[in-house]
Amino acid sequence: MSSLSRPLLFLRFGCVRRSPRAAGRRASADRARAAAFVGLALLTAGCITNLVADNLDAVVEIDGTTVRATAGAVEQALPDVPNTLWLLIDRPEPGRTVGALLSPDPRPGLVVLLCGASTLDPKGRFEAVRRFDRLYGADLRAAGFRTLAPVLSECHTPYGGEDLADARAVVDWLASGGAEFLGTERVYVVGYSTGATVVNLLNAERRVTAMVSLAGLSEPDQLEYFQPLYRLLTLLFPDNTGFCQLATTLDTYGPPGKPRWTALDAVNRVAEFRNPTLFIHGTSDFVYVVDNTRHLEARYAALLRAGRTDLPPLEFVYLAGGSHFDPAYSAAERQRVIAYLKRFEPV
Repeated sequence: MSSLSRPLLFLRFGCVRRSPRAAGRRASADRARAAAFVGLALLTAGCITNLVADNLDAVVEIDGTTVRATAGAVEQALPDVPNTLWLLIDRPEPGRTVGALLSPDPRPGLVVLLCGASTLDPKGRFEAVRRFDRLYGADLRAAGFRTLAPVLSECHTPYGGEDLADARAVVDWLASGGAEFLGTERVYVVGYSTGATVVNLLNAERRVTAMVSLAGLSEPDQLEYFQPLYRLLTLLFPDNTGFCQLATTLDTYGPPGKPRWTALDAVNRVAEFRNPTLFIHGTSDFVYVVDNTRHLEARYAALLRAGRTDLPPLEFVYLAGGSHFDPAYSAAERQRVIAYLKRFEPV
């Protein structure tokens, strides 16, 4: 038993067990687990409780005027959101759509922005997407890119559930004529936190020009290992949409070690990745610990050593002492992402 596992016995209730699938990866992760435990314990103690919003009942009514339509999508103007269009993209299921904020000016390079959880936003998911689009998207637009920020499903669906299905629908629509409709030649996907988790899973399923993953979950290990503590957090914040999705994730995939958790294991799907991708992670991230990205990099390096020559180029950046927020909210890191995307743009 590790030095960390002994003091965590009070959290394990005799029933939490390590996933056999990831035992090797976890053997060297004591530091990351300790960081996660300390960070989550601070949250539980109430140090940042006041930041967590009661937003489960937040209702946003979209009042849009149709500008134009095409197969599978309707473009609308939003009177209350200047310089932004509202794009409704059909999903394969009848009556299901994905709404997305769209910058108005057609440009050859389109960045699909997948924001993190709405945990800290009192007005819920739509406002979390709108805020990320304003803060993060502004630099991308200034650099010459068009942005599309989908409002991915969150509450009452697990990670890798309806959120991933929404992202698939957006990328599929762009590939089947949507990009031409928008005047776009290249499509990039940039995700942060839970949005980066979607990027990591989508990478093995869909092809775009390039992807960027900022502080995402790449494997279910920490959710399994700390499941009692995560359960406690979801009970503390029952009216929060971000914790609602976390609770649904725990309910859907089950106790630690259950095969269902492999649905969140992007590390073991690196061999299926289809896109050049930049990964950025802070080494002191306690929300999604840095081992998520380190284990993915290790798997990628092992495949290269084994002679795989068909893999896309993956690049990894670790921010020394960086928090969960630094990869997305540091101005320097936003410029790093822009420089990376510009490499795929024609000179």
